[in-house]
Amino acid sequence: MIEHLLTLVACAAIVANTEPAINRMTRKTPFLLRLGTWLICIGAVGAIVYVLLGFQPPWPAVIGCVGVAFYLVGERRTRHREHWRKKDSHGLA
Repeated sequence: MIEHLLTLVACAAIVANTEPAINRMTRKTPFLLRLGTWLICIGAVGAIVYVLLGFQPPWPAVIGCVGVAFYLVGERRTRHREHWRKKDSHGLA
């Protein structure tokens, strides 16, 4: 039961972080980056569907989902912190 909850929460975080990133991409975004982000999002949606249908996710997949979710959330927080540091260093804040 705990693996169901971990998978649902992690996959929801993955979708919440990748969907806006996909929407911000332009034609100049490298193809492999666009494809990789799209596949991560689709994989997370698929995992949510499978868990809701009652399938048991394997522990390695759960750990992978949690790791990707942590990476995406941490990367987003770091990017926002860097944005504010740049504003502070220019005296604009």
